[in-house]
Parts: sequence; C-alpha cells; structure tokens
Amino acid sequence: MDMVEWRWAGWQVLGVTTMVFLLRNERKTEVVNAPNSTFTTDQQS
Repeated sequence: MDMVEWRWAGWQVLGVTTMVFLLRNERKTEVVNAPNSTFTTDQQS
C-alpha cells in the first residue's frame, strides 16, 4: 500500500508541476504579446 500511495503522490506532484510550468509559459507569451498588440493599435490610431 505504501508503494502505491508514494507512486500516486509522485504522479500528483508531477501533474501539479507540469500545470504550473504550462501556466507560467502561457503567461509569458501573453506578457510578450500584450505590448506588441497595444503598440500596433496605438500606431493605427
């Protein structure tokens, strides 16, 4: 039982870390794209 519980906990930690990593990457791309979009809209107006 202990081994199964350790594996389950390990998979949970792995899933959480991957989710945080993906969320951070998405935020990075959003932060990088946000200034560009506002800059282009400012140029057009």
